[in-house]
Amino acid sequence: MPARTMRKRFWTPNGLFVTERVARSLPIATNRPVLPDQRGLFLFRVDADLYLKEGQEAFLILAGKYGIKTTWFVNIGNYLESPAGLKQLLKDDLVEVQSHAFRHQVYSDKARNLDNLQQAEEYLPARPVKGVVAPFGVWNENFQLSLEELGYQYSSEFGLAYDRAPFYPQINGRESIVLQIPIHPVCAGSFAYAGLPVDEACRYFDRVIKMKYDQGVPIILYGHPNDRKVEYNRRILAFIFERVASLPGARSLSFSEYYEVCRSSAKRIIGAVIKSGERPALLPANYSLLTKVRWLVVCLFSELKQRILDDLLPPGGKWIVLNMWKKMKGLIYRG
Repeated sequence: MPARTMRKRFWTPNGLFVTERVARSLPIATNRPVLPDQRGLFLFRVDADLYLKEGQEAFLILAGKYGIKTTWFVNIGNYLESPAGLKQLLKDDLVEVQSHAFRHQVYSDKARNLDNLQQAEEYLPARPVKGVVAPFGVWNENFQLSLEELGYQYSSEFGLAYDRAPFYPQINGRESIVLQIPIHPVCAGSFAYAGLPVDEACRYFDRVIKMKYDQGVPIILYGHPNDRKVEYNRRILAFIFERVASLPGARSLSFSEYYEVCRSSAKRIIGAVIKSGERPALLPANYSLLTKVRWLVVCLFSELKQRILDDLLPPGGKWIVLNMWKKMKGLIYRG
């Protein structure tokens, strides 16, 4: 059975919002690893759906500047067109590479999920811990069964859970052997898609980071290096990394290192110390009523687009509509 999902609003301190399709309700977890204090622990997940040279290099440069380990979940089928992109990741000491499947799709049956994951494994190096992130964050029992059969140790899908402690999902009336590592489901791309200002995104992540630090839970965020608004993405990512670096005791782990901590919960959390730097300045937040109304309209329009394109249309239909829209805009501008 697939996890039940819904499109949910995530609000900024200024009363604006972005949306993401996430789990409708969080599953009951009967077996959660008992973990030591995780205050200041930072994990950053990179969902590499496509290879975009400028975006990938921006992520790597910023992570290197702050000494932050990143885990890249690579959609192998799309990266085969640019093998240099995968090679660049594999030679970076702060990067670990894991699977985001071969085709950017999750299937309802086990056979196609197995085939999709196995094809990706043919192009990935051998690694002591195997992790995966499902395309679109989609989760179902047949996907989980495929992970078990192929020997994966952990996965991360906000279609199943988000913003909670790691746990072993229940499938077919039993506990799975593949650990689920939930993350916060909003990324810089969510704000880019909505068309909101960079400073609004920074205030949002500032609040998320502070809340998780104060609660003593790990700060687990993610991003897409293939988002076309590279500079927009870079500015938000720089803020996130610098904000985390300013926290007392901040340190970073890869997802596989965090899995090992969960697996042997008595293990000390050491991690790499995050380097500090200058904190990027933010723009004033004093929106006038008219400006706030204008931004709320932008948020509502973005939500409507996502409900139509991402929730109602199948993937093929979505791209047909987008291509038609691009052609229409081209005719309008030429006219």
